[in-house]
Amino acid sequence: MNKQEKIIVALLGILLAATIYWQSAQNRRRIAEYNEFLATNTVEVAEAPALPADTELSEVPGPKSEVPEQVTSDSGLGTADTGLATSDLPEQTAVLSNAVLRLTLTSKGGGIREAAMLQ
Repeated sequence: MNKQEKIIVALLGILLAATIYWQSAQNRRRIAEYNEFLATNTVEVAEAPALPADTELSEVPGPKSEVPEQVTSDSGLGTADTGLATSDLPEQTAVLSNAVLRLTLTSKGGGIREAAMLQ
């Protein structure tokens, strides 16, 4: 390297150091302003209105559920051996129905166990 290149490298090094110092000073100033902002600005928490004293929380009147807790089927759907690890948990089913269709869903494989048209 000649003398001119050494001077250019030195000036660029000084410029880099000055930029780093200036950026850190700016960041310290911004952090101080933000901390002051947090210290002076507080948020008031509104209280939720309380329920009247005579209010009770209870279950919905009527039948407990039209959905049976456990539905079994001999259709054999979802019983194929896939080679995957199986859980020792019992199968859980849920029934979704409307005026047209009743679906029985299973927790084993996440599929439809039974589908029935009601009309």
